[in-house]
Amino acid sequence: MSSSRDGSTIVTGHLDCSIMTYNIESQQSRKLCSHQSIPYALAYGESIMIGGNDQKVAFYDDKGNLL
Repeated sequence: MSSSRDGSTIVTGHLDCSIMTYNIESQQSRKLCSHQSIPYALAYGESIMIGGNDQKVAFYDDKGNLL
């Protein structure tokens, strides 16, 4: 789990490889994307960094597009 730089959004990783976002103000969640493996590390800066159990690191934008 990680939060955006402004603290308005939380991003979470799940065992089904889904990446979800939760907006604190609107209290709405949505599926951002499905990662290629189970996410073990998340960071939320200019983009969303995901480290998975496949030993790779991937970056996504806030719309779920792989960068």
